[in-house]
Amino acid sequence: MKKIILGIILFSSIYSCSNSSDLGVNEVKTDSNIKSKNISVNSRTSKLEEFKNDAIMPLLKDNYYLFLRSVKDNNPTSLYEATLQGEKYLDELYVKYGKEETLAYFEELSQLDSNAPTDSEVSKYFFGTQDGSSCTRNLNGTTYWGNCSVWEGMAAYVGILVNCGHISPSDPQSVINDYYNCNQAQICKHC
Repeated sequence: MKKIILGIILFSSIYSCSNSSDLGVNEVKTDSNIKSKNISVNSRTSKLEEFKNDAIMPLLKDNYYLFLRSVKDNNPTSLYEATLQGEKYLDELYVKYGKEETLAYFEELSQLDSNAPTDSEVSKYFFGTQDGSSCTRNLNGTTYWGNCSVWEGMAAYVGILVNCGHISPSDPQSVINDYYNCNQAQICKHC
């Protein structure tokens, strides 16, 4: 009987030691995974900073302000030109970073910067809406940008360039109205 009990104790000790060595391996794997995730987060952050500081960004931002002035002035010619130029800048970013990454970077930047409004240049173009909602157009029929921070507004602008097409000065009011509805939907989504 003593031999059986000793055998069980010995077997239990050996079994528990072999399992504890597996824990060490798991521990090493876990540390390795954490380090790997930290490297990938740091890499993503540095790529996002590189994107944010790209030479095209000031040009796109200036074009965004031109777009806002065109909306405020309800100037279809200027709006059309700002849209075409914005698409050219966006295409340059697509070439450098790829379309999916470019759109993902704008989305990330808009999530990081959610205080509205933060830029005095943009605030010149905020108008009145009856409820102050990002999803409601202005009383004069143009789009409402009053809840957008700079990067939220830039993300909405990129969404407009990607999803809303163009309007030209000769378009009927119904086409212009549809365009502004599409614009406001992007503002609603990002701001």
